[in-house]
Amino acid sequence: MKGNMINIIIIILLLLGFFNGKRHGFILQAIKIVSFAVAAGVAYLFYTDLAAQLTKLIPYPSMHDNTYAFIMDNNNMETAFYRIIAFAIIFFIVRLVLRVIGSTLSIINHIPILGLINRWAGGILGFVEVYLILFILLFIGSILPVDSVQTALNHSMIAKGMINNTPYISQQVQQWWMK
Repeated sequence: MKGNMINIIIIILLLLGFFNGKRHGFILQAIKIVSFAVAAGVAYLFYTDLAAQLTKLIPYPSMHDNTYAFIMDNNNMETAFYRIIAFAIIFFIVRLVLRVIGSTLSIINHIPILGLINRWAGGILGFVEVYLILFILLFIGSILPVDSVQTALNHSMIAKGMINNTPYISQQVQQWWMK
């Protein structure tokens, strides 16, 4: 049941991302996607340094023996936990700053020439943006040592599919955080 609820929430969020992107239009969504990529790049450059500091500040919660982490073995869980948390902190701070800067460009969307193509292309980029954010959140959830989260994710076909089968990103993120 929990897996079905997660599937429904993911689908609703992806649809909202599409319609929100359609409302914003292609140009603003392109700016948001570029800010997403820049935030991911900055987070990638600095997450290991922050992860080392987080190990001193945040105790690693112990995982129960019956908890099923479907993304990796338990040997790398502590390292991955701190790396993913560090990456997420940096990513979301940089993303917030860039979104504030990008919001000043909202006047671009009121150019009448852009029309229907602008809206539909914006919808596609909005969907992609929400997909990528959900991917990061689901990946973080996949390493949390919380039985209920692990059980819910394990029973969600969509969540498992996103975490394990997103082209290029699934393997790349696992290499970054699990090495």
